[in-house]
Amino acid sequence: NVSHNGILIEDTCTGSLVISDNQIVNWDSDNNSEGGRAIRTVASGNIKITNNKMVKETWADNPTDENFVKLTSVSSTASINLNGNYWNSANPNLNEIVTIEGQGADDGTIAAIIAGIEVSTEGIPAPAPSTPVKPDNSPATGDNSMAPIAVAGLVMAAMAAVVATRRRTN
Repeated sequence: NVSHNGILIEDTCTGSLVISDNQIVNWDSDNNSEGGRAIRTVASGNIKITNNKMVKETWADNPTDENFVKLTSVSSTASINLNGNYWNSANPNLNEIVTIEGQGADDGTIAAIIAGIEVSTEGIPAPAPSTPVKPDNSPATGDNSMAPIAVAGLVMAAMAAVVATRRRTN
């Protein structure tokens, strides 16, 4: 939960930029008029943003910034790879949520990049239940809830045997 961009790179990256294998959840959490994006970069080199999971529950209700990813200052020789990301949906409108700007960002280039994006349909797994499931107490489940009582019974029997042995020897 951040109030603006999830991942922000402000200074121009002229070499290779790799942003991979992140879970970016609830960027622009305050949903104010300033907006925000999951990933915002200024990069003119080779850009690889892959295998990230971007989830914003309130996005469909009121998207101040429709972009999940915004790339600016993209050079005409830049290589852009946005494959394998989960975009809050199994069928996202990439023309709406991806913005690419710069010298290498004419309409044909952008359309080709967006059309070639391979989308992941695997979102962030649901968290495990917070309350443990109570097992039934049948012997078939291997439930050991009676084990402390059984151990206490064995200890009591052993103590009784010791007392009985001492009485016989006295």
